Amino acid sequence: MLIKNLNEIDKILKDCLGKVVAITTHENPDGDGLATSLALHLCLEHLYQAIPFIIIDSECPEFLDFLNYQDCRMMDLESFLTQRNFFLTQSFEKRSHRGHRENSDKSVMSKAPGEYIEIASWGVSSEEPRNDDPNLSKSWWKQDKPINLLIVLDCYEEERIDTDKKIFSLSEKVLVIDHHEAKEDSLKNEYLYYLDSRAVSTGVMLHRLVGEQIANHKSQITIPPHSQAHGGGITNPPPSPPHCEIASEVIQVRNLAMTVGEQSWVKDYVDCIYTSILNDTDNFVNSNAKKETFLVVAELIDLGLETHRIVNLFLNKKPISYYKFVGDVLTTITLNKNKNIAYYVSTLKMLEDNEQTIDSYAKMMRWTKGAFDVEVQVLFQEYENNLWKMGLRSELYDVSKIAQHFGGGGHKKAAGFQMKGSFEEVRDRVMSYLEDFLTQR
Repeated sequence: MLIKNLNEIDKILKDCLGKVVAITTHENPDGDGLATSLALHLCLEHLYQAIPFIIIDSECPEFLDFLNYQDCRMMDLESFLTQRNFFLTQSFEKRSHRGHRENSDKSVMSKAPGEYIEIASWGVSSEEPRNDDPNLSKSWWKQDKPINLLIVLDCYEEERIDTDKKIFSLSEKVLVIDHHEAKEDSLKNEYLYYLDSRAVSTGVMLHRLVGEQIANHKSQITIPPHSQAHGGGITNPPPSPPHCEIASEVIQVRNLAMTVGEQSWVKDYVDCIYTSILNDTDNFVNSNAKKETFLVVAELIDLGLETHRIVNLFLNKKPISYYKFVGDVLTTITLNKNKNIAYYVSTLKMLEDNEQTIDSYAKMMRWTKGAFDVEVQVLFQEYENNLWKMGLRSELYDVSKIAQHFGGGGHKKAAGFQMKGSFEEVRDRVMSYLEDFLTQR
């Protein structure tokens, strides 16, 4: 079912109070899919008081190390299923409705008034449930459907997610949020879809939903008179007593007890959303950077975004060996006979020679963004022996149709797919189809 009213999604998330929400994205998570997953994790935990998990098989790529994902519950599906010894207990001293982090290993969250859930920072209970605990009979954890809501970001196709497909059968409800062109025959009646191919990134779609809430959330913070919180709006505040710790001062936000130190999650959120925009606009040089994009960035700046810092961390801060690798790839640029298609190649040997990991493949096609005298660009990337992944770019043609022909997908001007075979076999097959495709246009 397609959802067009954001209030419907907001209600779905509000119904997840104290419930397990799994987040996943497409294979080879990028600066939109993964950064938006991190942002959603923050919102579910802090705005909706749900218990979120990011379920992916891939490790967080090195080029996204600057995002604060260490506090998120991120794991593969098997780890999630084998480490699910959560339990209800009333053995803890009652705390605020939202709960707070006791130390680096535990947190306490409220499921409902009088009921509390103890979880370790990676979703593992730090102690076994006691046999005399009366709440255990309530069977909060459903063995057949352990996930109350599954949210799939930046990907509407089941076969392209970065985890085991059985996660769908383990979920009571599925919500898909994506900005790719969707094939109608790939949509399932039992799932909920929030789709908008005009959106610049999935991160922007998330911000449409929660941006106003976060702005209100932040604006309603009342810093205590003697607080030295950063940016608290206090002019020449009186010094705090030596024994006072800023992190322990409590402020009131919408009747929730929240420490000053916990406000950093808003900063983490804006970094993630801005990264998603940078990823899908190639730093605002793509034609998809419309008015809404810049309005969202302005809102993020109001919330504490430092644009220059994220641009440098995401796109520019690389070792010199990375740029040598880029040089090796660019030297392979080749034109077809009609000189309207350019292709180039990155191989595992190039990575090895320059001491790079597979993460260095990311954003490679931005280096030829300004090539105006070809109609289509193709990048052949070797991921395993006889496994190649192709990226397509064009300002003139809908390359998503080309990608779909080979079982892939994407956007009109940027798409991709994969194929098995030797480089020569894959190149000849792809180039032959491309040339026929352009001849018929």
